[in-house]
Amino acid sequence: MMNMDFFPSGFRIDAGGKTIYIDPLVTSESNTADYIFITHEHGDHLSVKDIKKLMKDNTLIVCTKGSAGALADLPVKLVKPGDILDLGGFSCEVVPSYTTRPVLLWLISHPKDNQNAGYVFTFGDVRIYHMGDTELVPEMSAISNITLALVTTSFTMENAEAAKAVNMMKPKIAVPMHYVMGKTNAQKFAELIGEGIEVKIMTKEY
Repeated sequence: MMNMDFFPSGFRIDAGGKTIYIDPLVTSESNTADYIFITHEHGDHLSVKDIKKLMKDNTLIVCTKGSAGALADLPVKLVKPGDILDLGGFSCEVVPSYTTRPVLLWLISHPKDNQNAGYVFTFGDVRIYHMGDTELVPEMSAISNITLALVTTSFTMENAEAAKAVNMMKPKIAVPMHYVMGKTNAQKFAELIGEGIEVKIMTKEY
């Protein structure tokens, strides 16, 4: 069991006989990965130590050029927004994920330069969208038929903006991520979501 103060953006998906990790962080997993997807190079998303724990002989890491430098000795498939990968049993569309608001003077933490990515995974009729670290960006309006959306709700996009994105896309299920736990952040997000969309909140201990 792990007691967490910050719920990061790391997830494992088991589907189609494949084990897929997205931004694995502080993992004690015994299940090795077929694929590891990295959204961007920030330390709460890209942990080489944890990636290496999940590697087996044929594991493939999918990331943008901005993350590749830290993974130089590992098998990497470089992608950019707009790419579509057919990975045998499922597909993955690489979608824009970026911010435009400066965090310090003119500094943009996640610029629109193809170094950051979101991912839409399609397993038959199930579609899972991992936003990465992003604001509500215009390109989200083209993302549709989502079964499960993994939604950034702090730092790059707060609850109101995140809820606006979800209510626009209308996934069947929304899971908040990338937020400080132990307060009311996730519940406040849930209260802003429209009817017909289920919100699942991850627990602090698991």
